[in-house]
Amino acid sequence: MKLNKLLLAGIVAGAPAIAAAADVGIGINVGVAVPEEVVVQAPPAPVVERMPPAPGPGYAWIEGHWRWEARRGQYVWIRGHWDIHPGYMWVAGRWDQRPNGWAWVEGRWAVPAAVVEGPPAPPPAPVVVGSPEPGPAVVVYSTPPALIVEQQGPAPGPQFSWIAGHWSWNGRWVWMRGEWRHHPHWHEGGGWVAGRWEARNGGNVWMEGHWR
Repeated sequence: MKLNKLLLAGIVAGAPAIAAAADVGIGINVGVAVPEEVVVQAPPAPVVERMPPAPGPGYAWIEGHWRWEARRGQYVWIRGHWDIHPGYMWVAGRWDQRPNGWAWVEGRWAVPAAVVEGPPAPPPAPVVVGSPEPGPAVVVYSTPPALIVEQQGPAPGPQFSWIAGHWSWNGRWVWMRGEWRHHPHWHEGGGWVAGRWEARNGGNVWMEGHWR
């Protein structure tokens, strides 16, 4: 009988602490992996936005993108904006096709593997918000440096292709590391067609790679 009374007293005494923990949302989540959200419906074509002037040096333009709103059952456009993270460059997010739908790969700030200074890029031509057509190609009046030889390492699986590293222009030459990437619609003979810099209009224009 005394033991039961002691247990009851302990529970009553601990109730406020339990309630306080519930109010502040304290929880324990050990070793639980968050499942990747796959959307069956393909995202619409990106909205071409008018890029306002940068607030200052060192800012990166965070491109707008489509976000899937599950409760509304539709895509919602998230506008682009300027942001800054000194010493880092912005790697844009993207929608990747999976065997059962589309998954959003979040953008991230990354430390450039290599940087080579170059002449300033010409300002991009203004475009109108809502146009489904991509903006004009930016001509870089500087020759990209020699390619950096990278170690690929073994492929994570049979449906992965090596996306070779390349020089990207962001007001200066920045090396984008290579990576293994899963083929979004795997088929026999499928693979990655590498992007390239193409001479045009007295300068160089980047031709994006694609899956075949």
